[in-house]
Amino acid sequence: MFLVIMFLEQWVVLEFLLLLSGRILKRNGPKHRIMLAAVCGSLAGCIGVFIPQSVKCPWLLLSVAITAKTAFKVSGKKLFYFTGYLLAAAAMFGGIWNAVRGQSGGWIWIAEFALSIGIFIFIYKMVWMKFKMQKDFLYEVTFQWQKEKFQVCGFLDTGNFLYEPLSKMPVCVMEEAVFLEHFREPLTKMIEKYSVKDIRMIPYHSVGTETGIMPGILVTDIQITNGSQKIEVTRGIVGISKEELSKSGHYQLLLHPDLIKCGRL
Repeated sequence: MFLVIMFLEQWVVLEFLLLLSGRILKRNGPKHRIMLAAVCGSLAGCIGVFIPQSVKCPWLLLSVAITAKTAFKVSGKKLFYFTGYLLAAAAMFGGIWNAVRGQSGGWIWIAEFALSIGIFIFIYKMVWMKFKMQKDFLYEVTFQWQKEKFQVCGFLDTGNFLYEPLSKMPVCVMEEAVFLEHFREPLTKMIEKYSVKDIRMIPYHSVGTETGIMPGILVTDIQITNGSQKIEVTRGIVGISKEELSKSGHYQLLLHPDLIKCGRL
């Protein structure tokens, strides 16, 4: 019975932390993947009860890393970043919950959990949200291509002067890793499957590279959000880059400044 209660408690907590972490890190995954990650993390926590004390710490780190990878499909340096963030959030929430339990006088755990969530969200809004609002260059960006909805964190790149030569439309640049989360093969191998109007070849010039050609997609229903600011663009072009845009994983797309200017007119 103890393990059942422990499993349920950890499952609910992880579900909440993963949903909130995905929102903060702008890496929201499908709800079924979040639920699977929470279940796996809770099972790992229950197994940890029987793990020898000498290996409890490595087991904890491994469990959190697997949970983060399952929920957000990240790897490499980004996996370390997301794992560290999830550990910090769990430690903070655990501290709040223990403090509530110490003052509750024996409430049922669901009431303690609800109060802990309220305190956690209050701290999040009062501290983290104010800090995030100072980062005016980060935007939540969603768009559609071939009936797939993409949701990424975009960085406003004021030095981006890339335009598609035929339509003269501004070009945003997204990591190929995000594209591969939705499609099984790179865009360069999909060119023959879709019409020319859906895929564009974009010449570009960057530091250390004389010239290059970047494949891009013509996307629709673009929504760009930063706090209370919301910009909607009917269509646009997103170039697919093989290079990692942010080593820390803070963003996965370079947002063209013209899209923001258009939204402010």
